[in-house]
Amino acid sequence: MIKYKNIIYYTSIAAIGVFLSFLITGNPLQLGFFILISFGLLMLLALNNWKNYTYYLPLASLLIIEALILFYLAWNKSIYLNDSVDLISFLIQIPGLILFSIIYIYYYRHRDKLIVSWNK
Repeated sequence: MIKYKNIIYYTSIAAIGVFLSFLITGNPLQLGFFILISFGLLMLLALNNWKNYTYYLPLASLLIIEALILFYLAWNKSIYLNDSVDLISFLIQIPGLILFSIIYIYYYRHRDKLIVSWNK
């Protein structure tokens, strides 16, 4: 049973709302808020199964790093999503994060087969 069911439900709604407002306005700060809310959602899901806490931690730390980069760029006004070059370089980061997440999940699930045991 999920311990934090209501919190996870409302956090998911908040994440969807912030992401939709980012799509409408194009403000990178709202995308940073979306990433931070997604980080909180990952932590809540990790708290439900404490044995897999280390499974979520690197992905959540990547989301924090991405959010801090977005906040820095938006604060210095060096990223504008209306400019096509900045938009392309910004959108390249998202598939990279997804690809790294897929590779990490595959590694975590098959790490016993991939790592040679030192005890042999």
